[in-house]
Amino acid sequence: MQDLTGYHKGMVLDTNVPIHDPDVIEHLLDNVIIIPINLIEEIDRNKKGNTSKAYAARAFSRNLDRYRERGSLRDGVKTDSGGLLLVDFADDNWEDLPPGLDRSNDNRIILIARKWMSRGDLQVIILSKDINLRVKANFLRLEAEDYEFDKSLAQLDDLYTGRTVIELTSQEASVITELHRSGSIPRDKIRREVIDALLPNQCCTLDYNGKTALAVYKPEGKFIQVVKPRPRAAIEEGRVVPRNDEQAFMLSLLLDDDIRVLTLAGKTGAGKTLFALLAGMMKLAEGRYKRIKIFRDTTDIGRPIGFLPGTIEEKFGPFTDPIIDNIDMILEAGRRFKLFNGSNVFDGVFSMKNMTEKGLLVISPINYLRGVTFRDSFVILEEPQNNTPHEVTTYVTRIGFGSKVVLTGDLKQIDNITLDGTTSGFTRIIEKVKGQPFFGHILLTKAERDPVCDILADLLLSD
Repeated sequence: MQDLTGYHKGMVLDTNVPIHDPDVIEHLLDNVIIIPINLIEEIDRNKKGNTSKAYAARAFSRNLDRYRERGSLRDGVKTDSGGLLLVDFADDNWEDLPPGLDRSNDNRIILIARKWMSRGDLQVIILSKDINLRVKANFLRLEAEDYEFDKSLAQLDDLYTGRTVIELTSQEASVITELHRSGSIPRDKIRREVIDALLPNQCCTLDYNGKTALAVYKPEGKFIQVVKPRPRAAIEEGRVVPRNDEQAFMLSLLLDDDIRVLTLAGKTGAGKTLFALLAGMMKLAEGRYKRIKIFRDTTDIGRPIGFLPGTIEEKFGPFTDPIIDNIDMILEAGRRFKLFNGSNVFDGVFSMKNMTEKGLLVISPINYLRGVTFRDSFVILEEPQNNTPHEVTTYVTRIGFGSKVVLTGDLKQIDNITLDGTTSGFTRIIEKVKGQPFFGHILLTKAERDPVCDILADLLLSD
Protein backbone atom coordinates (compact mmCIF):
# COMPACT_ATOMS: atom_id res chain seq x y z
CA MET A 1 0.00 0.00 0.00
CA GLN A 2 1.35 3.39 -1.03
CA ASP A 3 2.40 5.83 1.66
CA LEU A 4 0.14 8.84 1.17
CA THR A 5 1.37 10.91 4.09
CA GLY A 6 1.02 14.59 3.25
CA TYR A 7 -1.75 14.12 0.69
CA HIS A 8 -5.35 14.95 1.54
CA LYS A 9 -7.34 14.33 -1.65
CA GLY A 10 -7.44 11.56 -4.18
CA MET A 11 -8.83 12.53 -7.58
CA VAL A 12 -10.26 9.70 -9.71
CA LEU A 13 -10.49 10.89 -13.32
CA ASP A 14 -13.20 10.22 -15.85
CA THR A 15 -12.08 10.07 -19.51
CA ASN A 16 -13.83 13.30 -20.43
CA VAL A 17 -11.56 15.28 -18.08
CA PRO A 18 -8.22 14.78 -19.95
CA ILE A 19 -10.10 15.18 -23.24
CA HIS A 20 -11.31 18.54 -21.91
CA ASP A 21 -7.87 19.47 -20.52
CA PRO A 22 -4.83 17.35 -21.53
CA ASP A 23 -2.75 19.16 -18.88
CA VAL A 24 -5.06 18.12 -16.05
CA ILE A 25 -2.24 16.28 -14.20
CA GLU A 26 -0.39 19.51 -13.46
CA HIS A 27 -3.57 21.45 -12.85
CA LEU A 28 -4.57 19.13 -9.98
CA LEU A 29 -1.52 20.34 -8.05
CA ASP A 30 -0.44 18.41 -4.91
CA ASN A 31 -3.16 15.77 -4.85
CA VAL A 32 -3.15 12.04 -5.56
CA ILE A 33 -4.26 11.65 -9.17
CA ILE A 34 -5.77 8.24 -9.91
CA ILE A 35 -6.02 7.21 -13.56
CA PRO A 36 -8.35 4.23 -14.12
CA ILE A 37 -6.68 1.80 -16.51
CA ASN A 38 -9.85 1.67 -18.62
CA LEU A 39 -9.44 5.44 -19.13
CA ILE A 40 -6.20 4.72 -20.98
CA GLU A 41 -8.06 2.34 -23.28
CA GLU A 42 -10.67 4.99 -24.01
CA ILE A 43 -7.95 7.58 -24.67
CA ASP A 44 -6.34 5.12 -27.08
CA ARG A 45 -9.61 4.74 -28.97
CA ASN A 46 -9.95 8.52 -29.27
CA LYS A 47 -6.41 9.33 -30.39
CA LYS A 48 -6.80 8.66 -34.11
CA GLY A 49 -7.70 11.41 -36.57
CA ASN A 50 -7.24 15.16 -36.85
CA THR A 51 -10.08 16.27 -34.59
CA SER A 52 -9.49 18.35 -31.47
CA LYS A 53 -10.58 15.37 -29.36
CA ALA A 54 -7.92 13.21 -31.02
CA TYR A 55 -5.29 15.88 -30.47
CA ALA A 56 -6.23 16.18 -26.78
CA ALA A 57 -6.06 12.39 -26.41
CA ARG A 58 -2.58 12.27 -27.95
CA ALA A 59 -1.40 15.20 -25.81
CA PHE A 60 -2.60 13.49 -22.63
CA SER A 61 -0.95 10.22 -23.70
CA ARG A 62 2.36 12.05 -24.13
CA ASN A 63 2.01 13.54 -20.65
CA LEU A 64 1.40 10.10 -19.18
CA ASP A 65 4.35 8.64 -21.05
CA ARG A 66 6.61 11.39 -19.73
CA TYR A 67 5.79 10.31 -16.19
CA ARG A 68 6.07 6.61 -17.08
CA GLU A 69 9.71 7.21 -17.92
CA ARG A 70 10.30 8.39 -14.34
CA GLY A 71 9.04 5.29 -12.59
CA SER A 72 6.18 2.86 -12.03
CA LEU A 73 2.77 4.40 -12.49
CA ARG A 74 1.34 1.47 -10.55
CA ASP A 75 3.37 2.44 -7.50
CA GLY A 76 3.04 6.19 -8.04
CA VAL A 77 5.20 8.89 -9.61
CA LYS A 78 5.69 12.42 -8.27
CA THR A 79 4.27 15.11 -10.55
CA ASP A 80 5.91 18.42 -11.36
CA SER A 81 3.22 20.23 -9.37
CA GLY A 82 3.79 18.20 -6.20
CA GLY A 83 1.14 15.53 -6.66
CA LEU A 84 1.31 11.75 -6.95
CA LEU A 85 0.22 10.11 -10.22
CA LEU A 86 -1.08 6.53 -10.23
CA VAL A 87 -2.73 4.14 -12.66
CA ASP A 88 -5.12 1.72 -10.98
CA PHE A 89 -7.97 -0.71 -11.57
CA ALA A 90 -10.84 -2.14 -9.55
CA ASP A 91 -11.61 -5.75 -8.83
CA ASP A 92 -14.83 -6.97 -10.40
CA ASN A 93 -16.85 -6.45 -7.23
CA TRP A 94 -20.01 -5.72 -9.16
CA GLU A 95 -22.09 -7.12 -6.31
CA ASP A 96 -21.08 -4.01 -4.36
CA LEU A 97 -23.18 -1.91 -6.72
CA PRO A 98 -27.00 -1.74 -6.92
CA PRO A 99 -28.63 -4.39 -9.14
CA GLY A 100 -29.11 -3.48 -12.79
CA LEU A 101 -26.05 -1.30 -13.27
CA ASP A 102 -24.09 -2.15 -16.42
CA ARG A 103 -20.51 -3.34 -16.28
CA SER A 104 -19.49 -0.10 -17.95
CA ASN A 105 -16.36 2.00 -17.69
CA ASP A 106 -18.32 4.64 -15.79
CA ASN A 107 -19.25 2.10 -13.16
CA ARG A 108 -15.66 0.83 -13.00
CA ILE A 109 -14.69 4.38 -12.05
CA ILE A 110 -17.18 4.15 -9.19
CA LEU A 111 -15.63 0.84 -8.07
CA ILE A 112 -12.14 2.39 -8.10
CA ALA A 113 -13.37 5.35 -6.05
CA ARG A 114 -14.96 2.99 -3.51
CA LYS A 115 -11.73 1.00 -3.33
CA TRP A 116 -9.69 4.09 -2.52
CA MET A 117 -12.25 5.43 -0.10
CA SER A 118 -12.06 2.17 1.85
CA ARG A 119 -8.44 2.97 2.72
CA GLY A 120 -9.64 5.72 5.03
CA ASP A 121 -6.60 7.98 4.60
CA LEU A 122 -7.81 10.16 1.71
CA GLN A 123 -10.76 12.28 0.76
CA VAL A 124 -11.67 10.60 -2.55
CA ILE A 125 -13.37 12.64 -5.29
CA ILE A 126 -14.47 11.54 -8.74
CA LEU A 127 -13.76 14.25 -11.31
CA SER A 128 -16.11 14.05 -14.29
CA LYS A 129 -17.76 16.29 -16.86
CA ASP A 130 -20.56 13.70 -17.03
CA ILE A 131 -23.57 14.83 -14.98
CA ASN A 132 -25.09 11.35 -14.79
CA LEU A 133 -21.92 9.81 -13.40
CA ARG A 134 -21.84 12.51 -10.73
CA VAL A 135 -25.49 11.77 -9.86
CA LYS A 136 -24.79 8.02 -9.53
CA ALA A 137 -21.79 8.73 -7.35
CA ASN A 138 -23.88 10.95 -5.12
CA PHE A 139 -26.47 8.20 -4.67
CA LEU A 140 -23.69 5.78 -3.68
CA ARG A 141 -22.37 8.30 -1.11
CA LEU A 142 -19.26 9.08 -3.11
CA GLU A 143 -17.98 12.60 -3.69
CA ALA A 144 -18.06 13.70 -7.31
CA GLU A 145 -17.33 17.09 -8.84
CA ASP A 146 -17.23 18.78 -12.21
CA TYR A 147 -13.69 19.57 -13.34
CA GLU A 148 -13.55 23.33 -12.94
CA PHE A 149 -9.90 24.33 -13.24
CA ASP A 150 -10.76 26.39 -16.32
CA LYS A 151 -13.87 28.02 -14.91
CA SER A 152 -13.45 31.66 -15.88
CA LEU A 153 -16.12 33.23 -13.70
CA ALA A 154 -18.66 32.32 -11.08
CA GLN A 155 -21.74 33.36 -13.06
CA LEU A 156 -22.36 34.13 -16.71
CA ASP A 157 -23.81 37.47 -15.64
CA ASP A 158 -20.30 38.46 -14.50
CA LEU A 159 -18.94 38.16 -18.06
CA TYR A 160 -17.10 41.18 -19.43
CA THR A 161 -19.53 42.95 -21.76
CA GLY A 162 -17.06 45.17 -23.62
CA ARG A 163 -19.44 48.11 -23.13
CA THR A 164 -19.90 50.89 -20.59
CA VAL A 165 -21.81 54.14 -20.15
CA ILE A 166 -19.84 57.21 -19.09
CA GLU A 167 -22.00 59.80 -17.35
CA LEU A 168 -20.36 63.15 -18.13
CA THR A 169 -20.21 66.07 -15.75
CA SER A 170 -21.18 69.59 -16.79
CA GLN A 171 -17.47 70.39 -17.19
CA GLU A 172 -17.10 67.45 -19.61
CA ALA A 173 -20.29 68.01 -21.60
CA SER A 174 -18.47 69.74 -24.47
CA VAL A 175 -16.64 66.51 -25.41
CA ILE A 176 -19.77 65.22 -27.17
CA THR A 177 -19.75 68.14 -29.60
CA GLU A 178 -15.97 67.89 -29.98
CA LEU A 179 -16.19 64.17 -30.69
CA HIS A 180 -18.82 64.70 -33.37
CA ARG A 181 -16.75 67.50 -34.91
CA SER A 182 -13.25 66.00 -34.91
CA GLY A 183 -13.93 62.24 -34.70
CA SER A 184 -11.74 61.73 -31.63
CA ILE A 185 -10.89 63.22 -28.24
CA PRO A 186 -7.90 62.64 -25.92
CA ARG A 187 -8.49 60.86 -22.63
CA ASP A 188 -7.53 63.88 -20.54
CA LYS A 189 -10.87 65.43 -21.50
CA ILE A 190 -12.56 63.01 -19.08
CA ARG A 191 -11.86 62.61 -15.36
CA ARG A 192 -9.08 60.23 -14.35
CA GLU A 193 -11.10 57.80 -12.23
CA VAL A 194 -13.30 56.99 -15.24
CA ILE A 195 -10.34 56.47 -17.56
CA ASP A 196 -8.58 54.18 -15.09
CA ALA A 197 -11.54 51.79 -15.15
CA LEU A 198 -11.57 51.41 -18.96
CA LEU A 199 -9.96 48.62 -20.97
CA PRO A 200 -8.43 48.97 -24.46
CA ASN A 201 -11.03 48.84 -27.25
CA GLN A 202 -13.93 49.12 -24.81
CA CYS A 203 -17.14 50.52 -26.31
CA CYS A 204 -18.29 53.67 -24.52
CA THR A 205 -21.55 55.60 -24.62
CA LEU A 206 -20.80 59.16 -23.53
CA ASP A 207 -23.92 60.66 -21.98
CA TYR A 208 -24.79 64.12 -20.71
CA ASN A 209 -28.45 64.65 -19.80
CA GLY A 210 -29.64 62.36 -22.57
CA LYS A 211 -27.35 63.76 -25.25
CA THR A 212 -25.04 60.91 -26.33
CA ALA A 213 -22.12 60.00 -28.50
CA LEU A 214 -20.63 56.57 -29.24
CA ALA A 215 -16.89 55.98 -29.05
CA VAL A 216 -14.29 53.24 -28.64
CA TYR A 217 -11.51 53.80 -26.11
CA LYS A 218 -8.22 53.00 -27.84
CA PRO A 219 -5.00 51.65 -26.27
CA GLU A 220 -3.11 54.85 -27.09
CA GLY A 221 -5.46 56.76 -24.79
CA LYS A 222 -8.04 58.44 -26.98
CA PHE A 223 -11.71 57.98 -27.83
CA ILE A 224 -12.57 57.30 -31.48
CA GLN A 225 -16.06 58.21 -32.63
CA VAL A 226 -18.42 55.46 -33.74
CA VAL A 227 -21.07 56.48 -36.26
CA LYS A 228 -24.55 56.05 -34.86
CA PRO A 229 -27.04 53.75 -36.62
CA ARG A 230 -28.43 54.89 -39.97
CA PRO A 231 -31.97 56.30 -40.33
CA ARG A 232 -34.80 53.78 -40.40
CA ALA A 233 -35.43 54.57 -44.07
CA ALA A 234 -32.09 53.02 -45.03
CA ILE A 235 -33.01 49.88 -43.11
CA GLU A 236 -36.39 49.62 -44.79
CA GLU A 237 -34.72 49.90 -48.20
CA GLY A 238 -32.84 46.68 -47.46
CA ARG A 239 -29.38 48.08 -46.77
CA VAL A 240 -27.14 46.00 -44.48
CA VAL A 241 -26.47 48.70 -41.88
CA PRO A 242 -26.40 48.84 -38.05
CA ARG A 243 -29.89 49.06 -36.59
CA ASN A 244 -28.93 49.83 -33.00
CA ASP A 245 -25.99 51.14 -30.98
CA GLU A 246 -24.67 47.63 -30.26
CA GLN A 247 -24.45 46.84 -33.95
CA ALA A 248 -22.76 50.18 -34.60
CA PHE A 249 -20.10 49.32 -32.02
CA MET A 250 -19.76 45.81 -33.45
CA LEU A 251 -19.16 47.02 -37.01
CA SER A 252 -16.61 49.55 -35.77
CA LEU A 253 -14.65 46.81 -33.98
CA LEU A 254 -14.88 44.55 -37.01
CA LEU A 255 -13.45 47.21 -39.32
CA ASP A 256 -10.64 48.19 -36.92
CA ASP A 257 -7.43 46.68 -38.32
CA ASP A 258 -5.62 47.16 -35.00
CA ILE A 259 -7.95 44.64 -33.35
CA ARG A 260 -6.51 41.26 -34.34
CA VAL A 261 -8.76 39.07 -32.17
CA LEU A 262 -12.43 39.96 -31.69
CA THR A 263 -15.17 38.12 -29.81
CA LEU A 264 -18.84 38.76 -30.57
CA ALA A 265 -21.12 37.15 -27.99
CA GLY A 266 -24.86 37.48 -27.78
CA LYS A 267 -28.29 36.18 -28.53
CA THR A 268 -29.41 34.75 -31.83
CA GLY A 269 -30.53 37.42 -34.26
CA ALA A 270 -28.10 40.07 -32.98
CA GLY A 271 -26.31 40.14 -36.35
CA LYS A 272 -22.98 38.61 -35.30
CA THR A 273 -22.43 36.45 -38.38
CA LEU A 274 -24.03 38.93 -40.79
CA PHE A 275 -21.82 41.84 -39.75
CA ALA A 276 -18.69 39.71 -39.49
CA LEU A 277 -19.22 38.64 -43.10
CA LEU A 278 -20.05 42.21 -44.15
CA ALA A 279 -16.84 43.52 -42.61
CA GLY A 280 -14.80 40.71 -44.14
CA MET A 281 -16.15 41.42 -47.61
CA MET A 282 -15.61 45.17 -47.23
CA LYS A 283 -11.99 44.52 -46.22
CA LEU A 284 -11.60 42.06 -49.07
CA ALA A 285 -12.78 44.71 -51.50
CA GLU A 286 -10.26 47.19 -50.05
CA GLY A 287 -7.46 44.67 -50.54
CA ARG A 288 -6.72 44.54 -46.79
CA TYR A 289 -7.07 40.75 -46.75
CA LYS A 290 -6.63 38.17 -49.50
CA ARG A 291 -9.40 35.82 -48.41
CA ILE A 292 -12.21 35.17 -45.95
CA LYS A 293 -12.00 31.88 -44.06
CA ILE A 294 -14.99 30.63 -42.09
CA PHE A 295 -14.76 27.69 -39.71
CA ARG A 296 -17.93 26.38 -38.15
CA ASP A 297 -18.32 23.99 -35.23
CA THR A 298 -20.12 20.75 -36.10
CA THR A 299 -21.65 20.02 -32.72
CA ASP A 300 -25.13 18.80 -33.55
CA ILE A 301 -28.42 19.39 -31.84
CA GLY A 302 -29.61 16.11 -33.31
CA ARG A 303 -27.84 13.26 -35.11
CA PRO A 304 -24.04 13.59 -35.33
CA ILE A 305 -22.50 14.60 -38.67
CA GLY A 306 -20.47 11.37 -38.90
CA PHE A 307 -23.58 9.24 -39.31
CA LEU A 308 -24.81 11.12 -42.37
CA PRO A 309 -24.07 9.58 -45.77
CA GLY A 310 -21.91 11.24 -48.40
CA THR A 311 -18.66 13.15 -48.70
CA ILE A 312 -17.44 15.67 -46.12
CA GLU A 313 -18.75 18.48 -48.36
CA GLU A 314 -22.20 16.85 -48.43
CA LYS A 315 -22.15 16.22 -44.68
CA PHE A 316 -21.04 19.75 -43.91
CA GLY A 317 -23.55 21.33 -46.28
CA PRO A 318 -26.34 21.87 -43.68
CA PHE A 319 -23.87 23.66 -41.39
CA THR A 320 -23.00 26.20 -44.11
CA ASP A 321 -26.57 27.22 -44.92
CA PRO A 322 -26.76 30.09 -42.37
CA ILE A 323 -23.48 31.48 -43.68
CA ILE A 324 -24.56 31.30 -47.31
CA ASP A 325 -27.90 32.95 -46.49
CA ASN A 326 -26.08 35.88 -44.90
CA ILE A 327 -23.64 36.21 -47.81
CA ASP A 328 -26.54 36.22 -50.27
CA MET A 329 -28.17 39.04 -48.30
CA ILE A 330 -24.94 41.07 -48.35
CA LEU A 331 -24.39 40.44 -52.07
CA GLU A 332 -27.94 41.49 -52.89
CA ALA A 333 -27.49 44.70 -50.89
CA GLY A 334 -24.11 45.21 -52.54
CA ARG A 335 -25.61 44.96 -56.01
CA ARG A 336 -28.51 47.30 -55.20
CA PHE A 337 -26.53 49.94 -53.34
CA LYS A 338 -23.08 49.53 -54.96
CA LEU A 339 -21.56 48.58 -51.61
CA PHE A 340 -18.28 47.41 -53.13
CA ASN A 341 -17.72 50.18 -55.68
CA GLY A 342 -14.22 51.58 -55.87
CA SER A 343 -12.52 48.18 -55.83
CA ASN A 344 -10.43 47.62 -58.94
CA VAL A 345 -8.86 44.34 -57.84
CA PHE A 346 -12.11 42.52 -57.12
CA ASP A 347 -14.41 44.27 -59.55
CA GLY A 348 -17.00 41.78 -60.74
CA VAL A 349 -15.75 39.04 -58.42
CA PHE A 350 -18.43 39.38 -55.75
CA SER A 351 -20.61 36.36 -56.38
CA MET A 352 -20.68 33.11 -54.42
CA LYS A 353 -19.44 31.16 -57.45
CA ASN A 354 -16.50 33.44 -58.22
CA MET A 355 -15.48 33.87 -54.60
CA THR A 356 -15.38 30.14 -53.88
CA GLU A 357 -13.72 29.20 -57.20
CA LYS A 358 -10.98 31.83 -56.78
CA GLY A 359 -10.35 30.86 -53.14
CA LEU A 360 -11.52 34.24 -51.83
CA LEU A 361 -14.09 32.50 -49.62
CA VAL A 362 -13.42 29.23 -47.82
CA ILE A 363 -15.97 27.55 -45.52
CA SER A 364 -14.77 24.50 -43.58
CA PRO A 365 -15.61 22.40 -40.51
CA ILE A 366 -13.64 23.50 -37.49
CA ASN A 367 -12.27 19.94 -37.27
CA TYR A 368 -9.97 20.75 -40.22
CA LEU A 369 -8.41 23.80 -38.62
CA ARG A 370 -5.49 22.09 -36.89
CA GLY A 371 -2.13 22.66 -38.58
CA VAL A 372 -3.43 25.71 -40.44
CA THR A 373 -1.80 29.12 -40.07
CA PHE A 374 -3.92 32.09 -41.07
CA ARG A 375 -2.04 34.55 -43.27
CA ASP A 376 -3.54 37.68 -44.81
CA SER A 377 -6.98 36.32 -43.94
CA PHE A 378 -10.15 37.55 -42.33
CA VAL A 379 -11.07 34.50 -40.24
CA ILE A 380 -14.46 33.83 -38.66
CA LEU A 381 -14.85 31.03 -36.08
CA GLU A 382 -18.53 30.22 -35.64
CA GLU A 383 -20.12 28.72 -32.49
CA PRO A 384 -16.98 28.48 -30.29
CA GLN A 385 -19.20 28.19 -27.21
CA ASN A 386 -19.31 24.45 -27.96
CA ASN A 387 -15.53 24.11 -27.66
CA THR A 388 -13.33 23.52 -24.63
CA PRO A 389 -10.72 26.06 -23.51
CA HIS A 390 -8.02 23.80 -24.95
CA GLU A 391 -9.75 23.72 -28.34
CA VAL A 392 -10.36 27.47 -28.51
CA THR A 393 -6.74 28.11 -27.52
CA THR A 394 -5.65 25.84 -30.37
CA TYR A 395 -7.84 27.73 -32.83
CA VAL A 396 -6.88 31.31 -31.98
CA THR A 397 -3.16 30.52 -31.86
CA ARG A 398 -3.36 29.72 -35.60
CA ILE A 399 -3.34 33.46 -36.33
CA GLY A 400 -0.54 34.56 -38.65
CA PHE A 401 0.79 37.79 -40.11
CA GLY A 402 -1.79 40.14 -41.60
CA SER A 403 -4.83 38.28 -40.28
CA LYS A 404 -7.79 38.97 -38.04
CA VAL A 405 -9.78 36.33 -36.13
CA VAL A 406 -13.41 36.92 -35.19
CA LEU A 407 -15.24 34.50 -32.87
CA THR A 408 -19.04 34.61 -32.90
CA GLY A 409 -21.27 32.68 -30.52
CA ASP A 410 -24.10 32.58 -27.99
CA LEU A 411 -23.15 31.35 -24.52
CA LYS A 412 -26.79 30.55 -23.78
CA GLN A 413 -26.99 28.08 -26.65
CA ILE A 414 -24.40 25.42 -25.86
CA ASP A 415 -24.98 21.97 -27.36
CA ASN A 416 -21.85 20.33 -25.89
CA ILE A 417 -23.16 18.50 -22.82
CA THR A 418 -19.80 18.72 -21.00
CA LEU A 419 -19.74 22.54 -21.08
CA ASP A 420 -21.73 25.43 -19.71
CA GLY A 421 -21.49 29.20 -20.05
CA THR A 422 -18.82 29.45 -17.37
CA THR A 423 -16.54 26.64 -18.60
CA SER A 424 -16.75 27.15 -22.36
CA GLY A 425 -13.56 28.03 -24.17
CA PHE A 426 -15.38 31.03 -25.62
CA THR A 427 -15.86 32.41 -22.11
CA ARG A 428 -12.25 31.74 -21.24
CA ILE A 429 -10.79 33.73 -24.12
CA ILE A 430 -13.07 36.69 -23.32
CA GLU A 431 -12.06 36.75 -19.66
CA LYS A 432 -8.37 35.94 -20.09
CA VAL A 433 -7.54 38.17 -23.07
CA LYS A 434 -9.59 41.27 -22.18
CA GLY A 435 -7.33 44.27 -21.69
CA GLN A 436 -4.85 43.32 -24.40
CA PRO A 437 -4.36 46.10 -26.99
CA PHE A 438 -5.04 43.70 -29.89
CA PHE A 439 -8.31 42.36 -28.42
CA GLY A 440 -11.89 43.57 -28.70
CA HIS A 441 -15.19 42.25 -27.40
CA ILE A 442 -18.85 43.14 -27.24
CA LEU A 443 -21.82 41.37 -25.71
CA LEU A 444 -24.92 41.90 -27.85
CA THR A 445 -28.29 41.85 -26.10
CA LYS A 446 -30.67 43.03 -28.82
CA ALA A 447 -31.98 40.87 -31.64
CA GLU A 448 -32.98 42.44 -34.95
CA ARG A 449 -35.02 39.61 -36.37
CA ASP A 450 -38.78 39.26 -36.13
CA PRO A 451 -39.78 40.50 -32.65
CA VAL A 452 -41.30 37.08 -31.96
CA CYS A 453 -37.80 35.54 -32.14
CA ASP A 454 -36.55 38.00 -29.54
CA ILE A 455 -39.43 37.21 -27.18
CA LEU A 456 -38.93 33.46 -27.59
CA ALA A 457 -35.18 33.73 -26.93
CA ASP A 458 -35.80 35.75 -23.77
CA LEU A 459 -38.46 33.36 -22.48
CA LEU A 460 -36.91 30.02 -23.39
CA LEU A 461 -33.23 30.75 -22.72
CA SER A 462 -33.65 32.56 -19.42
CA ASP A 463 -32.87 30.78 -16.15
